[in-house]
Amino acid sequence: MEILNKINQTIDAVNDDFKLRIMAWNGVIFNCIIYWAENDFSQDPDQLADYLTEITKSILYV
Repeated sequence: MEILNKINQTIDAVNDDFKLRIMAWNGVIFNCIIYWAENDFSQDPDQLADYLTEITKSILYV
């Protein structure tokens, strides 16, 4: 939970129009970290980065 709390600290500095999108992105990144940890960090970090980039684009440009 400390990771999610740290990530969510960025929300206060965000324009209200983007807060929901940033909150969605924060949830994605948090859950990705948890998934990666629960799978013993076995997934290639570059694959995760590519996946997160794809998701980020879909969230931010909706």
